[in-house]
Amino acid sequence: MKKLPQVTLNTRVSLQTWTALNELSEQTGESKASIVDAALREYLEKRKDSK
Repeated sequence: MKKLPQVTLNTRVSLQTWTALNELSEQTGESKASIVDAALREYLEKRKDSK
């Protein structure tokens, strides 16, 4: 995938979400930022397609 410019995003998530994200990151070796970025892009695409 092509590297896109990045910006900083600060947000709060539930402890349950943080724990799941942390575990997935540790299991896959993928950064939390890249997991969140991919999930958010997928969510936004689905929302766009449903309108």
